[in-house]
Parts: sequence; C-alpha cells; structure tokens
Amino acid sequence: RALEIDPAAVRALLNLGLCLYRQQRFAEALPVLERGLQLKPVNPSGHLLYGITLVAAGDDTRAEPVLRTAYEQGGVQVAKAQLVLSQLYVRQQKFGLAADALEIYLRDLPDVPDAESLRATLARLRAAASP
Repeated sequence: RALEIDPAAVRALLNLGLCLYRQQRFAEALPVLERGLQLKPVNPSGHLLYGITLVAAGDDTRAEPVLRTAYEQGGVQVAKAQLVLSQLYVRQQKFGLAADALEIYLRDLPDVPDAESLRATLARLRAAASP
C-alpha cells in the first residue's frame, strides 16, 4: 500500500525486498532492492540485503562489489557483509580472500556466539591459502 501512495518510498521498497527475500522469491526481490538503492545509493543495510539476495540467487559475480560497497558505507554496522564475502570466496576457492574477509568480520565482531568456530575456520583458510 505504501508503494501505491509513494512509488519512491525507499524504506517500503527495501522492506518489500526483505519480505520477498524471506519468502525465497529472489528473482522478484532483486529489482525491488535495485530500485531502492537507485533512489538512495548510500544505504549500507540496503546494499547488504541486496548482496545477500544476489548470493542466494546464485549471482556471486554481481554480489561481490555490492557486499564490498555495503561494508565501505557502513563498516561494523554491516560487518555481516564480510562474513558473506568470506563464504562467497570459499565457494570460489579464493581462500586468501576468504580468510581476509573473515578476519575483518571477527575483528569487527569479536564476541559473536560462533567466534571460536570461526577462528578455527580462519586458521584452516590461512593454511589452505598458503602454498
């Protein structure tokens, strides 16, 4: 209803995109999120959601710069972008980049509940990245 009143309502667009994402309707969520980011390009949480949706849709190539932008704009507030980047890089077998991203995530959020497990993963990634 909000978008009927104001098609340029960024918050409504991003919330709709989030709802579509949660329903795993990624192809429908992507243009909605893109529109929201076109209207408000400096939006770290919007970029994070868009990047995560791109990953879920299987578009790692487009997801990477979006997730980087999210982190550049929001830093620790959207540290999850680094965690998702790390997972993306693991799938691409770019273990050094995966380790770097995971290290940033843990630096920003050292007390996350799974920090110990993630530190063990970081050590394995560093080992895999070494020749």
